[in-house]
Amino acid sequence: MKHLYNILSFMIVATFCGCSTDNTTHKEQSHDDDHQEHSTQDIVLTQKQVSTVSISLGKLDMREMGHSIRANGKLMLKPQDNASVAPIVGGNIKRLMVAEGSAVCAGQVVAYIENSSIIELQQNYLTACKELDFARQEHARQKKLVTQKAGIEKNLQQASCNYEMTMAKQNGLKQQLLQLGISPTKISYGSFVREIPVRTPISGTVYKINCKIGSYVNEQNPLMEIANSKGLYASLNVFEKDLAQVRKGQSVDVQLTYQPEIHMYGTVERINQTVNSNTKSVNVQVSLAPQSINSKTTIQESNILGTINTSSHKVETLPDDAIISNEGKNYVFQLIRKERESGMAVYHFKPIEVIMGCSSGGFTQVTFAENVDANALFVKSGAFYIGSMMADHGEH
Repeated sequence: MKHLYNILSFMIVATFCGCSTDNTTHKEQSHDDDHQEHSTQDIVLTQKQVSTVSISLGKLDMREMGHSIRANGKLMLKPQDNASVAPIVGGNIKRLMVAEGSAVCAGQVVAYIENSSIIELQQNYLTACKELDFARQEHARQKKLVTQKAGIEKNLQQASCNYEMTMAKQNGLKQQLLQLGISPTKISYGSFVREIPVRTPISGTVYKINCKIGSYVNEQNPLMEIANSKGLYASLNVFEKDLAQVRKGQSVDVQLTYQPEIHMYGTVERINQTVNSNTKSVNVQVSLAPQSINSKTTIQESNILGTINTSSHKVETLPDDAIISNEGKNYVFQLIRKERESGMAVYHFKPIEVIMGCSSGGFTQVTFAENVDANALFVKSGAFYIGSMMADHGEH
């Protein structure tokens, strides 16, 4: 009986141990499954989070990458897009119609000046108009007399000469008035003006004013300077040793030295044939694409860094800010889906490993470790924030 009791006790203990082991194994497996599911979970952000950290989305950029030459330089304006505004005659500033930073159009009045000599000019024009009327009538009278055989041919010739001279004088004064911006028609009715309008020859922005109310200005002393930023081009200094690789039409990326986040692009337009003896460099002019110029941030004479792509091919790229590094690998974030939860937009992102290629102008070539859709959207800015969330997921 005692032997039977020992056998039954052993079977109960064995059964209990077996159940405990099975339960433990099941719990461990369940924990591992939960951990695996959590590690592959999407990174979820709300619309508020996306807006707060300025996360932007976009497709891959196809850009030319390859061998390049870097050169320093400046932003310059073409001569026809840079103008000094000066009056045709001297005078005192009566009114200024613009301030520094004002946008102006070609022909717009920017100031009025006073000059006593313009009163005399208007008087001379009005006198010339009256003299021309008299000379015209006298010429007609002498012509009629000669036609009726009652006049002298010499008197007609003299009247014709006087008429033509008076007309030339009147026309000359008229042109002077038009040049000053004064209406000859109003003067012919006796309506004189005291102020001369000064107009801008080009459209652009007033970047410097050299005068004030009451100051005297003339043809040699400009009132103000006007620049049209649409005429900006990049003037790069390429070292002589690199010149053989530069060709007209090559693409160029341009960065502002003081604001490296601002990028412009263009093509090589002209290559100077003279080497600067001091710097051992050659001036290369780059025509900038108008859509890449921001008139609010790009200023004439600004220092720049240009990257000339001498040999390149188009590759898939993303901004440098779109790529993060984690444990020796590089990742970008793809938008998997966007949905609404509780009336709020929610974004689901997935990290994708990439292999980085060459970089230029703030962009880097990327090759994906897995297949991605051609129309996929990726995080282009704010990736660091999502990367920190990915690190938090890894810790959990």
